[in-house]
Amino acid sequence: MFRGDTKITTHFSPGAGAQAVLRGYNKTLCSLRLRGSNMPTIPKCEPDCRQCLRDASARVTLPVVAVLLLLAFGVRVWALGAADLTFDEVATFYVAHRPLLDVIRYVMGAVREHPPVYYLLMSLWMRVAGDGEFALRFPSVLIGVLAVSWSYRLGRRLPGKYGGRWSALLCAIVPFGVWAGRTGRMYAFVLLLSLVVMESWLRWVERPGRRRWLGFVALSAVAALTHYYLALLWAAQALVLLLLPRETRAIRRPWLLTLAGVGLFVGFFVAISPGIRAMLLEVARRFPYKGFRGSELGIVFTDLYIWGFRPELLWAGLVGLGLTLLGWVTCARRQRLLGVLLAAWGIVPLVIAHAVPERLETRYLTPIFPALLLGVAALLARLRFFPARWLATGSLLWLAVWRLPLFYADPDTTFSTRVATLHVAAEPGDALLMNGPWPALLLEYYRPPAFLDIYAVPVAAPPGFSAAVDVPRLEQIFARHSRVWVSYGAIHWADPQYSVSRWLAENAYRVFERAGMVLYLAPAGDAVEAGADVVLGPRLYLRRATVDRQAAQIGDTIRVRLDFEGDGLGQGLGLALGVLDAQGNVWQQVEARLGPVHRPYDATLPGRWREQRGLLLLPGTPPGRYTLAFRVEGAEVRLPEAGSIDGWIPLAALDILPGASGPNLEALLPNPVGVAATFDGALALAGVQPSTANAMQGYLTGFYVWWRAAGATTARDARVRLTGPETWDAGTFPLGPEAYPPDVWQAGDVVRQSVFFTLPDDLSAGRYQVQIQVPSDTGVPLAVYATAAKNGWCDLFSFAVEARTRHYAPPPVRTRRDVRFGEVLRLRGYRLERKDVRPGESVRLTVYWQALEAPARVYAVFNHLRGPDGTIFWQGDSWPQAGIYTTDHWRKREVVAEEYTIVIPADLSPGEYALYTGVYDPATGVRLPATTAQGERLVNDEFVLLHLDVVP
Repeated sequence: MFRGDTKITTHFSPGAGAQAVLRGYNKTLCSLRLRGSNMPTIPKCEPDCRQCLRDASARVTLPVVAVLLLLAFGVRVWALGAADLTFDEVATFYVAHRPLLDVIRYVMGAVREHPPVYYLLMSLWMRVAGDGEFALRFPSVLIGVLAVSWSYRLGRRLPGKYGGRWSALLCAIVPFGVWAGRTGRMYAFVLLLSLVVMESWLRWVERPGRRRWLGFVALSAVAALTHYYLALLWAAQALVLLLLPRETRAIRRPWLLTLAGVGLFVGFFVAISPGIRAMLLEVARRFPYKGFRGSELGIVFTDLYIWGFRPELLWAGLVGLGLTLLGWVTCARRQRLLGVLLAAWGIVPLVIAHAVPERLETRYLTPIFPALLLGVAALLARLRFFPARWLATGSLLWLAVWRLPLFYADPDTTFSTRVATLHVAAEPGDALLMNGPWPALLLEYYRPPAFLDIYAVPVAAPPGFSAAVDVPRLEQIFARHSRVWVSYGAIHWADPQYSVSRWLAENAYRVFERAGMVLYLAPAGDAVEAGADVVLGPRLYLRRATVDRQAAQIGDTIRVRLDFEGDGLGQGLGLALGVLDAQGNVWQQVEARLGPVHRPYDATLPGRWREQRGLLLLPGTPPGRYTLAFRVEGAEVRLPEAGSIDGWIPLAALDILPGASGPNLEALLPNPVGVAATFDGALALAGVQPSTANAMQGYLTGFYVWWRAAGATTARDARVRLTGPETWDAGTFPLGPEAYPPDVWQAGDVVRQSVFFTLPDDLSAGRYQVQIQVPSDTGVPLAVYATAAKNGWCDLFSFAVEARTRHYAPPPVRTRRDVRFGEVLRLRGYRLERKDVRPGESVRLTVYWQALEAPARVYAVFNHLRGPDGTIFWQGDSWPQAGIYTTDHWRKREVVAEEYTIVIPADLSPGEYALYTGVYDPATGVRLPATTAQGERLVNDEFVLLHLDVVP
């Protein structure tokens, strides 16, 4: 006990023992000072005083760790409930929603199911928090954050500075760890248990004792009853016992006894579990796997380090693996026990998993993930230079910014959308066909209508699809049901030849598709001839077409049969059906590739193919007379010279009658932003569909609006404006077509309005809110009732306006030309894909134009490929950039690139052909005067841009 200002003087000999006593004495005094003792004469601590270093470091470390934990929580919880539950997550719900004893019974009897601990925890959690998507995933968020904390704890053991911080940072933001903390499965728990079990074993090795032994035993038992692969950690520990006998001598015998005890316990559980026993026996019969899984390992390591495997990203996985190996070696040189443990932890389970005759899945190798991260952290902890540490930190944050958006962009809501569609559009008597047995489990969470009969074809996999068994089942299904909804999913395992899809394409009509679910109808009894013998190209013919009806209401379906004939039919060919009005406006259309659903892109169809398609008439098309038409797109498709309407080939007249049949289909209309608004009780928004999420200055953009009428209304137009960095009035647009104006609308009518406008060239870039206002016939805005509405304006959606990238000099790599067209445009050169072409081929051409002044009007360009006698063999007249960025938007001295595809006729004779270019006013047809750089006027105001050599 020290009192007052007593001065203590010590005299020790310079021996090692005396120095040790002195160090202990100084640390004691330091400890007293830190607790607040008034001791001004206490000697100064030695530089290696660990107590001082720990307390000084804690003042900085605790805020850093808190920030890392907040970061880990944020990246895991962001948009957590936006996506549908996956198949595995629904399996969590399916098992855990039972009573606790039933959970155990189910796990014991199920084949290829995980042990029960995680499911028991989730069963307790769901009773408190519910079973929504967010609730099912949130425990993984909390466990993932706890794993980051434990990673810091274990990382502090690494040699070097800030090992704990590096380990926590890696665990917080490396994408695989984030994925584990965002999924409603046990993988975050597996990650945490891996850290806890190995850290408890290491503590037991360092200081053997009964309490630490009991902790290790308890944690190991929990791990073994959570995931089978966690038992592989015992194999890693066994290798450390063999490699380091001196360091592990004290625990060798109790460890072996513990292994035997846990093995007996787990073995007893397996013995009384028929499902688990059957799985282990089946795997044992095929064990071990013979061969090397190089491609699977590449996928695994790429996913573990950066997530989202693609062949071009394999290098990142290899770099990460190299850093890990180097970190293990670095750690072993300073702390042999820890370094050897990390290497055994990462390598031994991987080797054993490689020998298991099952596919290597990244998620199943979660137990080795901490060892990989700790290896990288051990290397980073050796960085001594401040700039190097900041560079490493920046690189890791860049990795997070690069890869983590994969978890948030475009959340998958496919299956919930399918089920929502069934609740809206399915009718009593319909059937739901699951093409593949496994996705049917999703119906346990996303419940379809109770009246649907549900089938699975094939019933199980293996063996998968069997024509002898499954074709008769398909025939029986369509004999019982005239309408069958087909949900495709995981069929590459159950039906790899897509046999169900092929049978459906040949025997039923595909009339509607949404989120990968297709409605098929049985063949119609009556059909009307709609067309025959239409030439669509050198190798494609339409021999016959039929339509099952020429009058329908909203909600009805129309069956269309098209008999095609041709060589190489189906390669890259797309087919669309559309409903067109007298002005050629398309009111409804469906597009898909020719042939069965899921047909490989390069697969061909038979030389004669019967395409059976159809349309489900959705709300939005007003009553009236329309034309049912089709369009085929492909490299060699040629439209008939007469009869087509903007690429559409008419099939039959179609009368859409007032009223609607069947269920209310408004829920199928696009409304991505969830707008709900009514205008003075006369009109309501039924749907909104933006044309794009962003647009560029000077470009066309817009949206569609579906209006539901309460009856006739005096409103005729809608005003649209953009608000953001500035406010811009987009204009006034009619609510409906001239043939069906709003004053004749009936109650319940749904009419689509098209709103498209060209953004000003000088509109400020930024994010804009699109607003709409509906004035009455007196010009007074109708009162709007909506969440986001003010002064009669209703918010619809927002989009980004991007600043146009303008160029004021042509690229240096080009064939130079200098021709002026009036005082408006100047041709500066071109770039040709190749000069020698063969008949039937095409070649790409890019021409560079420059504005001498800001053009006041729209000008068009013509290109004529002519022979020696002046015959035109190819012609390409266009407004610049297909009318999207016309000349009236160009600025002075701006350079604009215009691309063309020159198509060489298949019967063109070999020889040299000249391409003539000129500019004209499309309103009058008058050409602009063309002059050379020397001021010489060119004949016919056209210029020979280049020559093409057509070779045999």
